[in-house]
Amino acid sequence: MKIIVKYSEGTAPYYDNESPCHTTVVSNTGTTLSVSFGAGEAEDMILSRDLSDAFNIRNLLELAYQCGKQGEEIKIIEQEYED
Repeated sequence: MKIIVKYSEGTAPYYDNESPCHTTVVSNTGTTLSVSFGAGEAEDMILSRDLSDAFNIRNLLELAYQCGKQGEEIKIIEQEYED
């Protein structure tokens, strides 16, 4: 299983609220699930708008759990991208 974290060039992941962060879980069987939390105005940071991918976190956790039960090793990859 791979967990791929992509963040804006020149920023550390999770520490810069102004930059979007994309996280993808890929199982060895090819199942892929992603969440993305974009930068935006503070008043837009609600579950029905900029944070709507929060509803997919449960599915990512379940996929990661199933991969672990099947003995898949975890590899975490952090990647920068240009805005």
